[in-house]
Amino acid sequence: RTEDMGRRRAFLVPVCIDDTKDAEADVPDSFLRVQWTRLPGALPTPQFVEQVKRLLSGEQGAGGKEQGAQKTEGRGQRTEVSPESRRSGLPGWTWGALTAVIVGIATALWVASQPKPSAPPPASSLPPPAAAAAAAAAEVKPMPMQTVIPLKPDKSIAVLPFANRSNREEDLFFTDGVHDDLLTQISRIRAIKTISRTSVMQYRGTTKNLRTIGQELGAATILEGGIQRSGNRIRINVQLIDAATDAHIWAETYDRELTAENIFKIQTEVATAIATALQAALLPEEQKQLEKLPTNNLAALEAFFQGQAGIWKYTAPGMREAARQYQRAVELDPSFARAYARLASVYVYQSYFEGLPAAVQNAKAEPLVKRALELDPHSNDAYIALGQLRRDQGAYAESEAALQRAIELNPNDPFGYQNYALLLRWNLGRPAEAVELIKKARTLEPRDPGLDSMTAEFLQPLGRIDEARAIMEASVRDNPGFAQGYRTLGILYGQEFGLYDQAVQALRKGHALDPGSPVCPGLLARLFDWIGENEQAAEWYERTLQISPDSLESSFRRAAVHRLRGEREKELAVSEAAVRSPASVGPYLSVSLAVLRDHDLSLGRTREIRARYATAYPAFFEGPVPAVTLTNIDAVIGVSRVLLANGEKERADLLLNAAKPLAVANHNDQALLSIQTLLGDKRAAIATLQRRVDRGTVRADFGTEPPASDLRTEPEFAPLLEKVRVRLAAQRDSIRQLEASGQLAPIPDLPAKP
Repeated sequence: RTEDMGRRRAFLVPVCIDDTKDAEADVPDSFLRVQWTRLPGALPTPQFVEQVKRLLSGEQGAGGKEQGAQKTEGRGQRTEVSPESRRSGLPGWTWGALTAVIVGIATALWVASQPKPSAPPPASSLPPPAAAAAAAAAEVKPMPMQTVIPLKPDKSIAVLPFANRSNREEDLFFTDGVHDDLLTQISRIRAIKTISRTSVMQYRGTTKNLRTIGQELGAATILEGGIQRSGNRIRINVQLIDAATDAHIWAETYDRELTAENIFKIQTEVATAIATALQAALLPEEQKQLEKLPTNNLAALEAFFQGQAGIWKYTAPGMREAARQYQRAVELDPSFARAYARLASVYVYQSYFEGLPAAVQNAKAEPLVKRALELDPHSNDAYIALGQLRRDQGAYAESEAALQRAIELNPNDPFGYQNYALLLRWNLGRPAEAVELIKKARTLEPRDPGLDSMTAEFLQPLGRIDEARAIMEASVRDNPGFAQGYRTLGILYGQEFGLYDQAVQALRKGHALDPGSPVCPGLLARLFDWIGENEQAAEWYERTLQISPDSLESSFRRAAVHRLRGEREKELAVSEAAVRSPASVGPYLSVSLAVLRDHDLSLGRTREIRARYATAYPAFFEGPVPAVTLTNIDAVIGVSRVLLANGEKERADLLLNAAKPLAVANHNDQALLSIQTLLGDKRAAIATLQRRVDRGTVRADFGTEPPASDLRTEPEFAPLLEKVRVRLAAQRDSIRQLEASGQLAPIPDLPAKP
């Protein structure tokens, strides 16, 4: 006690349970006048309990009141403790000087001097820290394991892959499904940071110790377990372990009849027990969600688990299998809300992974999202699906609201943050915010290679391309079987660094890993187009069309094949058909219009092309200038070019000056070069062109196509053109050498149509 504390008053005893250094403590000034002891893991020792009892009884401890009244000179300093007191079993303790217990850094345990209970409370109802300390002070007894639970400064958990104790391969999907669902249940508890599936699955069969796993994942606790199916019985055993000390916190075995209801009950019991063990507050709404039974149909649940196994592959065949299984799940149980939501998400994904027509996929997803929300208005899965769908439909405000609601419902689900980040980056032009959201997702999925790709993509418009490159080179090295990583790296090499040979190498590897996806072949086609390898580009475009004949990009790919082979009339016919059916091309309408624009302008048909553009983009021609986004900036530049051709410079300048800040902010030199050229700022345009040439990101049409060709009368243009020709020739030679030496992945056979 200190001199300002009454003998019959409650007091605090300073204790530090972690490795915080005295000089680093951030605590009230009154705490700094006294010394604390260190109790690793917050477990009271018998000596500590006895001393608390003496303090409560008014007895003097070693050193007496005089030591308690000592003051220190500066913040963070402590009274020196004698070697004898260090050997007493309570290091750092000056018995008479204590007025407060600090748990961790300034977490206080109140100890009252009134009568205490004579026995610890039952394990099913864990006491708050104060009651636990009071009970310990009243009677020194060994406590049951469930009551000796350290308060975690970081309430976080990683659920490692469960062991399939049936030893049957066909049961693995079931084991993984139960594991995945348990993760979902725990993630609903806001007070517990839950490491998500992609990161923990990398530790299946690992030989790493739990301390290392906890450090790599940023998790204070680890849950291990196993599942065994036998006839109509299921046995699930789990154990919660402190990652730092390897101490067992809690364990249980569940042996039940194999029913969907029992599986969910076990998951709820485990999630609730973990919340209790970690002393995490469980809100009423969270408890209600934990107790909700998603389905009582075991066959529907198994189909859902098989759908999960497909979707996590992130490949075209995986998406097809996921769609089939989720469809089966909702047929078996028409009230299975989560299966409806996941099926809707898969339909939207298939536009990307398989190149299926977006309008068709979105029409299939719409009623599924509606049904999922009708069945469960608090389903974050349903709101994620709604956000994905609205983003694909161009309803960005609705998409943002839905994704914000998904995050609000489950802030532990990384997919909410990921999808919101995609919207911010690609549609709303807010890449800096997108990067911050991905950082949040990364705390929940620290080892997800998909987040590596997203991070790199979001860093590019911020000009942090070297950082993006380092991330992706490390990612493909650590995850050599992840196709999306090679796609992102290929784009980065080609688009940002002009390393077309390395881009080809990465994209060929990505295509070999996922031959059913049109993404890598489409990127390879565009890359060969950029470097002037016309026939190879045409062949890759044709291959892409074989995989995905009806995607939004199909029209411009068909037109590109005709252009590359000199079939001008066919190119114009395909582009004309696309413009007449804008829904079939979506955001790629500007590409088809550009083909017709350049043709019409070459023939002096300025009014005809103006009419086409005015039909496609009426808001750009009159009234207030609409918001310019990354989605419509190409259309704004195309409209401005047409307006200038028709003598409407004032309107064109309004549009271009509205678009310029976005191009600058997103480091979009291609768009910026067009804007500067059309505004007549040739000095700035030459500087931008010089920067692109130095980076090696100029294409083979440099001297013949706008915007670069608009500068060919400038004296600097000819030397830049020669530099580009030399560089592209070297890149083409390098690609041929890589092919000849077998350093490019073989081109795979196309998979059979499903």
